[in-house]
Amino acid sequence: MSLAASGSFGKALTFRRDARGYVAVSLSKPTGPPTTDQLNHRTQFAALAAAWSAASADDHATWSILADHSRITNYAAYTQFNWNLLQTGQPTVITYRPDGFGTTWTERQPAGATNQNWRSAASDYDGSHLIVGASLGPLYTSNDYGATWTERQPAGPANKRWISLASDATGTNLIAANFGLRLWKSPDSGENWGQLQPAGDSDRDWQTVASDATGRHLLAAIRNGRAYSSNDFGTSWTEQQPAGDADQNWWTSSSDADGNALLLGVKGQQLWLTNNSGATWIDVSPVGFPSANWYATGSSQDGWNLIAGASSGRLFTTDDGAENWTQRQPAGNFPKNWAAVASDADGSCYLAAAYTGRLYVSLDYGATWIERQPAGDVTKFWHAAASDYDGSNLLAASTAGRLYTSP
Repeated sequence: MSLAASGSFGKALTFRRDARGYVAVSLSKPTGPPTTDQLNHRTQFAALAAAWSAASADDHATWSILADHSRITNYAAYTQFNWNLLQTGQPTVITYRPDGFGTTWTERQPAGATNQNWRSAASDYDGSHLIVGASLGPLYTSNDYGATWTERQPAGPANKRWISLASDATGTNLIAANFGLRLWKSPDSGENWGQLQPAGDSDRDWQTVASDATGRHLLAAIRNGRAYSSNDFGTSWTEQQPAGDADQNWWTSSSDADGNALLLGVKGQQLWLTNNSGATWIDVSPVGFPSANWYATGSSQDGWNLIAGASSGRLFTTDDGAENWTQRQPAGNFPKNWAAVASDADGSCYLAAAYTGRLYVSLDYGATWIERQPAGDVTKFWHAAASDYDGSNLLAASTAGRLYTSP
């Protein structure tokens, strides 16, 4: 059985597919009081979900049935059916995503057919523009989803320790952290680079960087040092003191789309969050975990859905801006070395990478996880992860290993 490109169900429910392989279902604006049929759409939708969570095998001309509705991006929002919301004139849209996210992977060879100590990666909004960095190697950028790569050398021909990378939504404004040396920024997708000096004209152990969707708001932090923020594309910087006027072992950071919600993790200590671009900070460590080796963080566009992973620790997600955290167990009920995480735009799709472990994907805000095997059924030293806006384009890389993209 298959579904056509578009159709209808009942009096107000319609569906359509798009080129990315999704089926979108919408409720048209009501013209009067709700009918019994419309009020029952919640029940009807649940039944339809099993049939319409579909994957295409022929360029999306038809759809095969998959009896699983876990891939509905805003199913939870839909089940909280609100008649007043429908009166606003905006249709309620439910999007179905095929169970193909992270299923197929392609090995990429920016540096040739050799293993590299890949340490960092970043993606633009749609996954077309990528940047990756290696320890004791150069940077590489791609503008075609990873098909081809261009070597970049912001700090000259010598290989450097590129430990953290960030990109704006277009892949135009890039920031790169060089451990033991300087910060670098590109305003043109890696063609040209300029040095940034948040901590003055001196070499520092830069550990982590983050960017908002425009590249205007930046965050950078030093291992066993200070954290800095910028609201003018890196021209000027303000020292941030989430944990007081003292050096901290800053290890990981993330930003929402507008640079208001910033998350900073300290190795061996707390998670710190600001919702006002650094004006004030609060300790948002999960209850029962007042300190941990926070190695990886990720954020949705609005900053409400966050993911945080600890080395020799646990993985956590939140859907309320870090008011409450839920522990996740992709690899079972025991600690793992969560070295890298990535989030899509709304926080429904996560990628989590375990150092000396496996890769895992969640398509339901972290509730359930699926193991992915880009390099086969083997344990790898996964250390870098990136995602586009909806999780359909993923990147994962390991130290002493290779680089992979999906699809």
